[in-house]
Amino acid sequence: SEKFDLGKMAHSLMLQDEQAFTIIAADDWRTKAAKEGRECARANGQIPILERQFDEVVQMVAAGRAQLDQHCDAWAAFRPGYGQSELTLAWQDGPDDTPIWCRARLDWKPNNGNVIFDYKTTGDASPMGWVRIAESTAVDVQDGLYRRGITKVLGIEQPVFRFVVQETAPPY
Repeated sequence: SEKFDLGKMAHSLMLQDEQAFTIIAADDWRTKAAKEGRECARANGQIPILERQFDEVVQMVAAGRAQLDQHCDAWAAFRPGYGQSELTLAWQDGPDDTPIWCRARLDWKPNNGNVIFDYKTTGDASPMGWVRIAESTAVDVQDGLYRRGITKVLGIEQPVFRFVVQETAPPY
């Protein structure tokens, strides 16, 4: 959905997955060429984004990285060479007679330590805004499931799951 494209785009750039999107050389989506480009990108599993929107997202991600640089415990998050992005975990859980398959896709696992980072974008990253969003999207369930998988698959005892939350409008 277009509604989520800017957040997905920021996620792709923050995690260095530049193959996930296609930049459309148009001012808006009203022309036939822009619409065809958008449809083609979506058909190929990519996020279509207008040039001006791309520039905004680049500024957003730069602001996010600058903010992470200010935190001694998060400066290496999403930084090439300091961890792994989009790490998929799969494991079986539950009773031995009826185990179920579980899956988690970690945004960022640093090379060292027990802290895992998950990047979220939103219109309101204030503490109360994030609480409302967290409650409505069940990130507490994600937190618990992911920590369980991290322990089972990676052997990291007492993993810490941190959300990096960023607004999609300036000043980001």
